[in-house]
Amino acid sequence: MLWWATNKKLLVKHGANLDAYLDRMDIIVLDKLQPRIEKSADEDELKVSFSTDDVKDEVAFNQALRGYNPRAGRDPTARWVDSNGDRRTQRIALTKRGRRAAAYAHHALLNYKKMQPHLRDAPDTVFPPELFDLSQYSDRVIGVRALVYRVSRSQVLGTDGRTHTRIHLKSEESSGPPPLTTREKKELAETLLEAARRGKSYVRYNDFWVRVPSPTLAESFSKQVEREKATIKGELVPALNLEEETYTINQDGRAVTIALGNHPPGLSPEFRLMPHQVEGWEWLAGHAALSDDALDHGLLADDMGLGKTLQVLSLMALLEQKGKLRPSLVVAPLSLLENWCMEARKFFPNNFGRILKYTPPLRRTNASALEHYDIVLLSYETLRTRQLVLGKVRWRLMVLDESHQIRNPRARTTHAVLAMDATRRLALTGTPVQNSLVDLWSQFDWLCPGFLHDLKNFKKKVRVDDEASLNSLRRKIAPRLLRRMKESVASHLPPKVGDNEPVNVTMASWQAELYDSVLRDRKPGRGSAFGTLHRLFAVCNQPESLADDVPLLHPKLAWLLNTLRDIQARGQKVLVFADRHSIQKRIMELVEDNFDLAVDYINGTVEAGYRLFIVERFNRAEGFQVLVLGPKAAGVGLNLTGANHVIHFTRHWNPATEAQATDRAHRIGQKLPVRVYLPTMLHPNRVSIEQSLHVLLNEKRALAEDVVVPTSKLDVRRELERILMEGDEDAAGDA
Repeated sequence: MLWWATNKKLLVKHGANLDAYLDRMDIIVLDKLQPRIEKSADEDELKVSFSTDDVKDEVAFNQALRGYNPRAGRDPTARWVDSNGDRRTQRIALTKRGRRAAAYAHHALLNYKKMQPHLRDAPDTVFPPELFDLSQYSDRVIGVRALVYRVSRSQVLGTDGRTHTRIHLKSEESSGPPPLTTREKKELAETLLEAARRGKSYVRYNDFWVRVPSPTLAESFSKQVEREKATIKGELVPALNLEEETYTINQDGRAVTIALGNHPPGLSPEFRLMPHQVEGWEWLAGHAALSDDALDHGLLADDMGLGKTLQVLSLMALLEQKGKLRPSLVVAPLSLLENWCMEARKFFPNNFGRILKYTPPLRRTNASALEHYDIVLLSYETLRTRQLVLGKVRWRLMVLDESHQIRNPRARTTHAVLAMDATRRLALTGTPVQNSLVDLWSQFDWLCPGFLHDLKNFKKKVRVDDEASLNSLRRKIAPRLLRRMKESVASHLPPKVGDNEPVNVTMASWQAELYDSVLRDRKPGRGSAFGTLHRLFAVCNQPESLADDVPLLHPKLAWLLNTLRDIQARGQKVLVFADRHSIQKRIMELVEDNFDLAVDYINGTVEAGYRLFIVERFNRAEGFQVLVLGPKAAGVGLNLTGANHVIHFTRHWNPATEAQATDRAHRIGQKLPVRVYLPTMLHPNRVSIEQSLHVLLNEKRALAEDVVVPTSKLDVRRELERILMEGDEDAAGDA
C-alpha cells in the first residue's frame, strides 16, 4: 500500500490514465498527523481531531482512527458517502512512525475528556513532536508540562509498623502540594465535590488543573480540609525584610571560640568527641552568647556524616550545666526527630531530664507547660500548625536542623520560624544553598536579621555569575559559618573506594539497537531532548518499559546479580540506590528470587518514623543483607553504617544528592572501607548517555564543596540535553 500510494501520486502527476479499479484505489500515507484542538459546543471542554495530507473527509478519517486497533496489525480505512451519493473509500497506509502516531491518535480520540489539561496547556505531552505536526502550537514552550494535581489515597508504613491510608493533594509530576491556604483548600474541596457529582474529569483552579476524584474520595478530602481548619486557627505575621530592612537586630557581637577541653559535661564515659567535633563544640559555644561580646547565632554547615547533632547536644549539655538551657526548641524534619531522641539518650544518658517529642496526634500542651521541658523536639509542619502556642514561649536556644527547609523567604513555614521568640539561634545543614543564593539569605535573615540587608538589595549586589561579589559574600559570612568536609577532617574514617570510577557494563546487541532507535526516532531540538534522555536511560536500566519481548535479565541487572553474589560471599551488607519505584521493585524481586532474602525498601511511600525502624533492623541483622532506596528519600537523617557496599544502580542528576546518598554508609560509626559501585552502560559504537552523565558529574563534584554555589547549579540535565542537541547538529552537518 505504501508503494502504491507513492506511485499513484507520480502517475497522476504525469497525467497517466488509470482504469476504474486503480482510480478508486485511493490511499493516504500517514507518517505524521496534524492535531486540531477546539472547544466543544457548550465550551465546557476541549475536543480533538486529526488530519493529514490528502484527507478527503475528516469525519470519516477520524472515525477510522477511532476504530483503529494498534495490536491487530491492519491499516485503518476511511469510508463515507460523497455529495453525489457515491460511496467512497480511502485506505490509510501507515509508515513505521505513522503506526505509532495512529496509536496515539486512537487513544486521544477515546480518552480526550481525561486529557483536558494537557490538550490546553501542553499538547506536546499528549502528542510527541516526532510523531505530530505541532507547528500550530509554536507559541507554546515545548517541554513544559501542564500543571496537574490530583487527590489520592496513599498507603504508608506508620511508626507502629502498620499500613495507614492518607489522603493528600499532590502534583502528578512531583510530590509537592500546591501552596494553598486553608480557605483555598476549602473552596477547592467544594469545587471537586460538585464536579464529581457532575461526572467531570478535570476542574481548573488557581491556574492549575485538578483531576476530579470519585465522589467518595472528594468527600473524604473535604472532611480532611475541615480538620486542618480546626488545627490551624491562625498565623503569626512577622516583619519581613524583602523589599527593605523592616526588622534588624544588634550585630555587634564577635565570632569567638571558647576553649572547653574535649569532654562535654555528662557525656557517657564510653564516648569521646573527635578533634573536629571538639572544634565544632567550642565554635558553637562561642556563638551561643556564653561570653559577653560573643555572637548569639551561627550556621554549622558541616558535610554529611560528621556528627552535627552530637556537637549541638554537647553545647546543650554545657548550657544545662550553666542553667541556660530550659526551654530549648529543636525544629527538624519529622524523620530526624527520633534520631535526636536516640542520640540524646545514647551520648548523654543522665542529662536533659525532660525531652518532649511534640508530634501528631498533637497534645493540647499550652505555652506555660512547654517552658518546663529541657528540650522540645518538633517538625517544621508542627511548628507551622502550632505557631500560636509555640510563639508565646521565650526559647533560650532554638535550633533548626536541615535549616535549608526555610530557604523560601515567602513560605508560611519560614514565616512561622521567623515569628518564634529565641535568645540564641543555631542553624544546621550540609547544603546551605540548594536553589539560589536566596536560600542563604533566608537562613541568615532568621539567624541575624539585617546582616545581609534586605532581599531586594542582596539580589542586586550578589550574583552567582559575579565572582567578586561571591568572594565578598564569603568573607562576610565566614565568621558566622563553620563548614568542614570529611576529606579534610575525618581522617579516622575508613576509605571510600570507587566513588568516582565507573564500572563498565556493555549493552547487548538488541539493547544497542533499541538505543539507536530512540535516537533515530526523535525530533531534533530542545523540546524533545528531556523525553529522549529518559528513554535512553530506560534503555540502559529498564528496557522492558520501552519494548516487548526483551530479556528481563538485561546486562545491568545481570551485573548487579553477580556483584551481589560477591558481597554475599563476604557476608557483608549493601545499599542499592535507584531513582524509580518500578526499578526498585524489579531489584527487590531479583534479590528475593535469587537469594531467598526478604528485602526492605525506603522511598517516598514509607512514613518517616518507620524509616528508622527499617534502618535499625538492617543495621542489627547479621550477615548478607540488601536494602533498596530512593536517593532523595534516603538523603537525610539515615545512619546506615551497617552496610559497607553502596551501588548506584541509576545515577542521580545532581552529584550533591548522590554524595548524600553514599554518605548514609560512609559516616562516623563506619568500621570498614566503603566500596562504591557506579555501573555504567557502554554502547558498542557511540558514547552512551550514562558515560556522558558520569563525566559531567565528576566535573561538578568539586563545586559541591563551595557553600555559596547552589546545588541546583550542579544538576546536569540541561548539559545532557545540550550534548544531545549538539549530536543532532553534527549529524545534520555530516548529512
